[in-house]
Amino acid sequence: MGRRPAAACGAGAGCPAGRTGADGMLGKPKGEAIVRSSYADAQAEITKLKLTLRAVVTLADGKTFAFEVKRIGPANKPSVEVVELLAERCGAPVNAGGEEG
Repeated sequence: MGRRPAAACGAGAGCPAGRTGADGMLGKPKGEAIVRSSYADAQAEITKLKLTLRAVVTLADGKTFAFEVKRIGPANKPSVEVVELLAERCGAPVNAGGEEG
């Protein structure tokens, strides 16, 4: 069985021309992914904060990206499940964090 690719695009300047972080946040990414990596080649650190889950992902080539998702409320449940799945695939525990600032 082959490895599943992980892909991401950060907001703003790191995205290809014509693609914004808002496009990715709306689930309608345009263009090619700027990162393709297998989960086995990524390390994720997931921290549970008061209102959010924070993910810091480090790729095998040393590149790092981070993002947060809200975790409170029924509308946010699918996002939390996806971040927990990312942690599972990267072999990372979900750590309890401190207060958000």
